[in-house]
Amino acid sequence: MGGVCCPKSGVIIKKRAVEDYNSMDAIIAKPGDKRAREGKLSGDDTGDGRASNGQHQEFQKRKYETIVPVIKLTVDEQKMFDFLKEMHREKGLNTTMRVAGGWVRDKCLGKDSDDIDISVDDMTGEDFAKNVVDQLKKKGYPIKSIGVIQANPDKSKHLQTATMTILGHSVDINNLRTEVYHDDSRVPETKVGTAEEDALRRDFTVNSLFYNINKDKVEDLTGRGLSDLKEKILGSSTE
Repeated sequence: MGGVCCPKSGVIIKKRAVEDYNSMDAIIAKPGDKRAREGKLSGDDTGDGRASNGQHQEFQKRKYETIVPVIKLTVDEQKMFDFLKEMHREKGLNTTMRVAGGWVRDKCLGKDSDDIDISVDDMTGEDFAKNVVDQLKKKGYPIKSIGVIQANPDKSKHLQTATMTILGHSVDINNLRTEVYHDDSRVPETKVGTAEEDALRRDFTVNSLFYNINKDKVEDLTGRGLSDLKEKILGSSTE
């Protein structure tokens, strides 16, 4: 199969079959299946020059009607997400809460995963974690301290990450982000970004999927993550 050049590393990435992705046919609803749901995927409109005009236009084309995978949450996962949505309502937040990356990929494949990373769009991970702690106290749930990994640009860590336990789940919380490359360095500068920009910065399309907690649905903002997962292909998110 052909390959693409990753702009982040300059390495040619060959498209190849992913042997573990054998269960996708059973997870993706087929055309005509009553489980198939139509509608445009949600996503932030960049339009601010941070993504190229060509990339922006391509994203708009890719937000087509799609077949949505059926994700089966565990009882504990459902309890945690319901708790977060309850907190969202009671505090009057405008935050879109998304699980990012490997957890979404694995759940689409019908696999268990405890690697839960939550990305938020309108506050820092630490501020979101403080809201969670307040809600845990209010509901009488056990509370553990919030860990904060501070930004450290010297080590390519430009945005902080909060770590905490929510109803028994270890969770990392951070901003949606984008990566900006400068001519004098191969190390990107990381900034707060949109959901589309965050998807675009990830290595492969199958790792760029989001699970929107607010809406209980998978978002494929590259327009290729779900199809690549189904076809057992590793494709660059920036291809």
